[in-house]
Amino acid sequence: MALRLAIGIALIGVLLWAGLLDLDVLAGALRHPFLLLAALLVLFATLLVAALRWHVLLRVQQIRLPKITTLRVVLASSFFSAFLPGALGGDLLRSGYMVRAAHGRASTGLLSIVMDRVLGLAGLLAVSTLVAVAHPRHIPQPVAAALLATVLALGCAAFALPRILRALAHRVPPSARSWRAALAKSMRELNTAITTYRRANTAIAAGLLLSMLVCVLDVAGLLLVMHAMGIDALPWMQQALACTLALIANNLPFTPGGLGIGETAFANAALMLEPSHTGAPYATAFLAYRCMTILSTVPGAFVGMRLPPRRVPQSAQAPARRA
Repeated sequence: MALRLAIGIALIGVLLWAGLLDLDVLAGALRHPFLLLAALLVLFATLLVAALRWHVLLRVQQIRLPKITTLRVVLASSFFSAFLPGALGGDLLRSGYMVRAAHGRASTGLLSIVMDRVLGLAGLLAVSTLVAVAHPRHIPQPVAAALLATVLALGCAAFALPRILRALAHRVPPSARSWRAALAKSMRELNTAITTYRRANTAIAAGLLLSMLVCVLDVAGLLLVMHAMGIDALPWMQQALACTLALIANNLPFTPGGLGIGETAFANAALMLEPSHTGAPYATAFLAYRCMTILSTVPGAFVGMRLPPRRVPQSAQAPARRA
């Protein structure tokens, strides 16, 4: 954690040294409070949509948490994600809650978090690809190759993981009495849960559409922040593409909340997409967007302190049905 924080601070320092961060421009955005308020509301709306997406994934596995409870867990986890490594820090809180709430079905509950994260990345990639296809001449070849490689990797993982789990589970007899038997049982549960997700086409499609909506709202929040700062050197489609690429990089778990990585990625993506060099403070815009994102998660701090331990009702703990 200390190393990741040091890396994030070092990246911010490099951006300041290189002149890519302009704190005066950052302070100047405060002259447009209504635009910043609109950005704050839009970014908070992403949490509501993300909560609905996770709720849909939980219902597929017959884990019936109340919607308000799902929202409270998402709000709390989003707050911690802003300060812990990458986007994974808040998932630790969600994982701990699911282990307590879905007693006896922890593997299935944890898989819902993994699926939620995968769909979030898939939504980012889908929006990035759509924007890139709309303007193919403006996307550099390395960026196109990285997008294609990520899509292929996700597809291969979705195809291979159930088979790997099934093969490993079958190597241990169900009657074995050891940690190996417990591991095999968890693998069989995961295999069943993954199969259930693969057959729940409607729910997965809904989750993907919700993920794309989250991405669109995130991009809208960043564009509002840029407008408040008077940064309009790029056409809005190129701005949207740079935003989505920066959001993908910001999810890499190398620094707390992607600190420094998102700013660097957005600045470089915007510079690559600029028709001519303008010297616009793109990294500053993403830093301002980060501040607004953190502010939008503040309600989660109060929710997290009062989040009660709950258990899924017994009727919802039956093993997931095979489709």
